[in-house]
Amino acid sequence: MKKIILFFLLFTTNLFGETYFPKNQWVTLTASSEKTILPGGYYPGAAYFCVIPVVVNPGAKYTLFAEWDDGKAMLLFVQGNNPYEKHFYPPQGALNNVSINISGGKAWRINFNIDKRSKGEVAYIVFASGFPGRKVRVMLKEPGDPDSVTRAIVKGYSIGDVWESPLYVKESASVSNRPKDMAELTRNIDFFPINQWVDIYSSNQMKELKFYGKRYFYVKPVRLEKNKKYTLFAEWDDGESLLLMIDGTDPDKNYASLPPGSNRNVGINISGGKAWRINFEVDGRSKSDIAYVVLSTYTPNRHVRVMIKEPADPDNVTKSIVKGYYIGDVWKTPLYIGD
Repeated sequence: MKKIILFFLLFTTNLFGETYFPKNQWVTLTASSEKTILPGGYYPGAAYFCVIPVVVNPGAKYTLFAEWDDGKAMLLFVQGNNPYEKHFYPPQGALNNVSINISGGKAWRINFNIDKRSKGEVAYIVFASGFPGRKVRVMLKEPGDPDSVTRAIVKGYSIGDVWESPLYVKESASVSNRPKDMAELTRNIDFFPINQWVDIYSSNQMKELKFYGKRYFYVKPVRLEKNKKYTLFAEWDDGESLLLMIDGTDPDKNYASLPPGSNRNVGINISGGKAWRINFEVDGRSKSDIAYVVLSTYTPNRHVRVMIKEPADPDNVTKSIVKGYYIGDVWKTPLYIGD
């Protein structure tokens, strides 16, 4: 099998079974630590890559955003063919890739359309770097912003550009050479860490997720193993109510049916306080090992400290009483992680 080096995010996403880049979410990509040759495109000066398939729709318009901190040149593609396969030539009037290709800066964006003649719906996001471990934050927005917004002048400088010719997409999700090896695909995903306190913040802009409605969110994938037990800790300073969940599927997608005796999410949902914890177990029948940490709040930039501990504390510890008050609770029904 051809080697595909992938960095995922936030989530959020068209995941599991097939693993695709999520739309309308910021994702941190990290260039590989090993040199790689990609025969399916031209990547001047690059030898370290991050490659992620993404589902697109023929005729649709997208905006690709990139932000990075080092101020160096940026080379980020959306490619219409598998970069691990040989180069191909698209039909007349179409492109086989569109790109952010600038000599320096810290942010850029592009608008592009998918050619209506495309035979497939799987493109590839390719982050090409001249050195290993480089990071870039990326979002693919659907539908794309108006061209006038993407080409806007801010403080005397353009913030982006528009590709006038459409991107031709060659492959469909059913092709035999699509990514299959989940361990290989997800090894560079930016997952929520286990056994480490993390400061998380809700978004500064209100969004709408299908299960939660319109609020301010923090969403990040986390790898959880079947039949294992975890303790989720949360600490916060404002004393307000808290809704912090572990979702078994993408919170912006329709939930699939659950097997009997399982939950689609578990979490902390209390009316006030400054700390809480729960124990939960992952259902052994789960189809995936990637769940989502979701902070849902009506307050932008809300701060919560979170840790997922494995192995979990004993139930009697999590449910213990300190100074006359319970410090946590236990979910008896396991979390089912679906497609």
